[in-house]
Amino acid sequence: MNRDGSNRKVIVTDCQLPDGLAVDVRAGHVYWTNMGSAIDVNDGSIERADIDGGLGK
Repeated sequence: MNRDGSNRKVIVTDCQLPDGLAVDVRAGHVYWTNMGSAIDVNDGSIERADIDGGLGK
């Protein structure tokens, strides 16, 4: 989106329980963490997408 909040675009959907976000503008990536279940299942994750919505390499 633009700095004024206009031109918003959804780049990722269906995240489990996202609880952290980082944007690397220079590299063109968005990173986020998923908390996972509250029980001891070890199902949390760190994921990445390109700023344009692609899944990257």
